[in-house]
Amino acid sequence: NPNAPVLIQKSPTLDVQLLERLKVLPTFHAIIVRHPMMIAPDWDGMTADPMNWLSSWTHVLDGLAEEQVDWYAVVTYEALVQYRDRVVEELAEVLRSGMTRHGIELGDKMSKEINEGVARALRSVDQDKRTANRRLHLHNSDKDYLKPIESIIERWNTCLDSADCGNLLRTLSSEILPSFGYVSEGSETLSETPGKVTTKDAYGHVLFSSEGGALKALREKRQLKTEAGSNVGYRPSRKLLDKMNELLLDSTDARNDA
Repeated sequence: NPNAPVLIQKSPTLDVQLLERLKVLPTFHAIIVRHPMMIAPDWDGMTADPMNWLSSWTHVLDGLAEEQVDWYAVVTYEALVQYRDRVVEELAEVLRSGMTRHGIELGDKMSKEINEGVARALRSVDQDKRTANRRLHLHNSDKDYLKPIESIIERWNTCLDSADCGNLLRTLSSEILPSFGYVSEGSETLSETPGKVTTKDAYGHVLFSSEGGALKALREKRQLKTEAGSNVGYRPSRKLLDKMNELLLDSTDARNDA
């Protein structure tokens, strides 16, 4: 819509910086991350290799940490399923904060419609096959979207049976993925074995954002707590990204030497 004051882009990762460089309109990026083994069932034939996840997300989060993207929110799909109302409220706050920062006037009507608009954008039930890979599976309230289906479990076990893939998944599960709030269902830790992956309550928020100050104020108002020292709601920490970059380099070298 060329008359819209803001472009809202729901993106898995790939076109974030492209739209940022084009800058036709102020652009808000809602970026969704999911556990590396939970590949959408629509993507038939895709290999569940956690190296793809590590490479993609190291690149994207590096760009966010270096402020190459002006206005964004990163949300785990798992937190969106578990803590939907809270996450939608925080996404709306990121949108309001960014609009104010860009000098876009928030009238009463627009302000009231933001929450509803964010929820509607995330809950697309468009059945067009051309957009199937970009839909978020949220529309059926009776379905457990976090429980891996049989084909995912099969891919997961195949990865664990491979030395390179299995070793990387084990390291991700112990050293990287807990920083995204991931835990195995019924546990305070994350297992590398197949099973339902959820998020801790303290990570049931917007994970990373350009609007950390606005989110902090909202959480204080709502008396919500995040994990101490986790950077939840702010730009990705350099400590996390250093670990991801080091693991990516080591894993790439190990595969090249194999």
